[in-house]
Amino acid sequence: MNKRKIALLLILVLLLVGCNKAKETTSKSVSIEGIEGVTFEFYRNTPAKDVFELQSLPLAMKIANVGACDLLPESKQINPNRCTVEGKALLSLSWDERTIHIPWKEKTTELKERAGDDPLADSIRYLTRKEDKTDMPGRPAFALYLYGRDTLPGPAGTSSITPGEERLLIMEAQARGINLLNTETDFIPTQITAGLCYPYKTQLSTNVCIDSDLFNLQEKEKTCEVILEQDFKNQGAPVAITHMKTDMLPANAHQTIPRFEFTIQNVGKGKVLAKEARHKACAFEVLDPEEDLNNITFKASLVGKELPLFCDITDKTNEKITIKLDKDTKQATVICETRPINQNLGTFDTPLLVELEYDYFDEQTEEVKINRVRRLAR
Repeated sequence: MNKRKIALLLILVLLLVGCNKAKETTSKSVSIEGIEGVTFEFYRNTPAKDVFELQSLPLAMKIANVGACDLLPESKQINPNRCTVEGKALLSLSWDERTIHIPWKEKTTELKERAGDDPLADSIRYLTRKEDKTDMPGRPAFALYLYGRDTLPGPAGTSSITPGEERLLIMEAQARGINLLNTETDFIPTQITAGLCYPYKTQLSTNVCIDSDLFNLQEKEKTCEVILEQDFKNQGAPVAITHMKTDMLPANAHQTIPRFEFTIQNVGKGKVLAKEARHKACAFEVLDPEEDLNNITFKASLVGKELPLFCDITDKTNEKITIKLDKDTKQATVICETRPINQNLGTFDTPLLVELEYDYFDEQTEEVKINRVRRLAR
């Protein structure tokens, strides 16, 4: 085996699917909050921090979708009544093959059986960094289906939130022996890194007041009041719409332009990825700050009225734009406007829907110390 460090990255595809049938809720609903989407962690003190050479080294990973959206396989029909995203979540592991052995070759049959009839199993392969060379060919991993959180009807007039389905992945590893020729070394340090990449979506739904009659020229009662500034709770995703400003701008004496200014922020502990960088991140390659990080697709709409919102105010042709978070503040500001509306529309409430689409990456590294077993000299 080549003496240079070889990092083997095993991709596990997690297809996190939502319910096939939308559940009925009562008139009073509960929104899913929080700053996480798909989560993962090394489970129950694995891997062990201190082991002896040639000792078994169990690994356990707990994976769950605790966010507000479901991840669906592309072959499944999307439920329009739920927040859903088409795509796969990739879980990758990186370790030093000189110090730790994970016998995935021997487990190929078992992994395929666990994949069942999923056709994606045959296309999943080991992923290596470009500069690494390995004699291990690609092997199928197993596909898992997970259900995200949901709101369920409770007692009259209330709702409750399910915890979301989670899975536990158990892997058997082994600490390799310390080189017998290196008698001065009592232990060697090593590490195991896990990375999780997944597509996700943030949705914010709220009511806004539109006042087209700025100069009170219409003899109509104002049915609502424009809220100039609003703070929002997190929306059950690692990226959130945290703040909104609302303005009614005069276009001329008889027309008004509703304007909305949104603050977007990465509130999670991971990184926002460009979609093209998902596999690159899970291969632990160096990410380009300009090309690979902090890109988000943004769209806002006033769904109750035929009032398209344009968020590139210099080009009112595209309703969907790409924004970039600041690398330091992890924030971005987006301004959206409608075309001028006539003052005779008066004052009215209408639902506002904001959608953010992005990829997300998180990683966790565990340190392991492999101790030499001292043997009696003959």
